[in-house]
Amino acid sequence: MRRRIEDRTMARHGDADEDEPGAHMLLPGRNFANESVCAMKNKQRYRESDMPVKLTFQSLKEVTNNFADKLGSGASAEVYRGEFNGEVIAVKKLPFRIGIDEKQFQNEYEHLKRLKHPNIVRLVGFCDETEHAFVEYKGKTIIAEEIHRALCLECLPKGPLSDYLREKYTGRSWHTRFQIINGMCEGLKYIHEVSVVHLDIKPGNILLDAEMIPKIADFGISRLLVEECIREATQLGTIGYIPREFIDNEVISREFDIFSLGVTIMKILTEPMDYWNISYMNDKECIEHVHDNWRKRFEEIPRYLWLEEYCKQVRTCIEIALQCMDIERLNRPSMNHIVSKLIPIRRIGVRRGRATAAHYMTSSLKVDYTSAKFSTDLSLPIDINEMIDTPQMPSLGWC
Repeated sequence: MRRRIEDRTMARHGDADEDEPGAHMLLPGRNFANESVCAMKNKQRYRESDMPVKLTFQSLKEVTNNFADKLGSGASAEVYRGEFNGEVIAVKKLPFRIGIDEKQFQNEYEHLKRLKHPNIVRLVGFCDETEHAFVEYKGKTIIAEEIHRALCLECLPKGPLSDYLREKYTGRSWHTRFQIINGMCEGLKYIHEVSVVHLDIKPGNILLDAEMIPKIADFGISRLLVEECIREATQLGTIGYIPREFIDNEVISREFDIFSLGVTIMKILTEPMDYWNISYMNDKECIEHVHDNWRKRFEEIPRYLWLEEYCKQVRTCIEIALQCMDIERLNRPSMNHIVSKLIPIRRIGVRRGRATAAHYMTSSLKVDYTSAKFSTDLSLPIDINEMIDTPQMPSLGWC
């Protein structure tokens, strides 16, 4: 079998998966899905030239109300809610440890400062300050250094993708999942175009904004790709998302990210336990298994529109994921190729939805000529819950 899900046993202890219900409402005369994308692009456009602001540690304490509202913590940082220039932000405060933490901070700062894209987390400001203080040490007063480092990032209230992949899968969740896959691919395509490799693509590093737009985050171990392949002694990535060529020969290339992207897409497409089942299937069995599971979910929705079109989207995404996870590095597709396969199927529901909804609403308009009164029968052959995007989301996130 060409494709492998690496390190199954150890990876079982890695990131869990998540989900979110809901699909965009499509009404005649208005394209809400397109309006949402346009609004997001317009909002991002005026910020693309913004440079991050350097903050003192005292300013950072004021922004976060003395670090009063902790949003989360991990091995490498603590995240606090803050407000800066009228915008709610997430302050990623890094502990000071000599060595790799300093390097990772500088690395992440340099990358975020120059990466400007709607699907990459936006850097608002940063703090890198050294304080000197008199402290008692072994009976003597000495001058000690305390280094404060933090990154101030845009607020992403829906949190990491990994949180949502734990929710129940339904047919109504497909629109959002497909949107996330598209956004991830666009973001990674841009990263590779500017000769950067991320090296830790996974659901935990894909953050979601209020509209479920995905943003690639955590560039602490990312690298500028000076050569097509280099060797690196440092452990990179996350078990289960690392390709075989790095495990065996420490090879770094764009295909490292593409393998990780394939695993992430497959986790978006499958339930947590089902992910491990498909690791023992060949490619054809895997495609049919995942496709059939989604078709059943779509068919559970009464009078579901665009069934075949959504099934086509599912099948295309499975095929992309499997190609990305090919054990042979040079057989994996480029990000340009991946995005080119997604573009033709992005607007399936939008194209047909506008005309179809218009047809049902106009054909259900009844005229009582004897009384010259109009009445409307809005009992459309559509599940209105399928059309309206009203996801029931957890409130936990980065803000």
